[in-house]
Amino acid sequence: MTKGKLVKALVLWSAVIVGLVIAIVGVTMIRHGFSARQSPSRIETFVARSARSMAVPARARRMKNPIPNTAENLAEARAHWAYTIQNGIRLSGMPAWGHAGENDEDSWMLVHFIRHLSQLSPEEEREMERLNPKGPEERQEQQEEEQFWNEDQSGNQAPKPPTHHNH
Repeated sequence: MTKGKLVKALVLWSAVIVGLVIAIVGVTMIRHGFSARQSPSRIETFVARSARSMAVPARARRMKNPIPNTAENLAEARAHWAYTIQNGIRLSGMPAWGHAGENDEDSWMLVHFIRHLSQLSPEEEREMERLNPKGPEERQEQQEEEQFWNEDQSGNQAPKPPTHHNH
């Protein structure tokens, strides 16, 4: 076999192997779907962690939060819940807010707030519920749920909302 034919055979077999791997991965993904409910595989975890590591510059990974983690800063961060972390995450749907290189204190306060979420007190949860804007549909649903639960306690039927008929 000549050197040229050997190279062609090697390229062909490499393409076949790559094609088979892509086909196997594709069939697996189609078969199992793209649900976020399942735990990620080891390969998916490795790829995600590697991509995240490559997406964040080393200088940014070494940065320390300049905003003190105080109750006052946590309260202010809760009041500014609508802010998103300054640089966002490319291809994830999380947009960037602020300007590149800007030392955005709101973003740093949000970092403290997010880290504090797992330790929220009942009072802080009530405050967040109060600050959370609700649309008319959500308010209607909440009112109907409250009426439903109050029916059992009082023994009385709560008034039903009027039904509109279009003729």
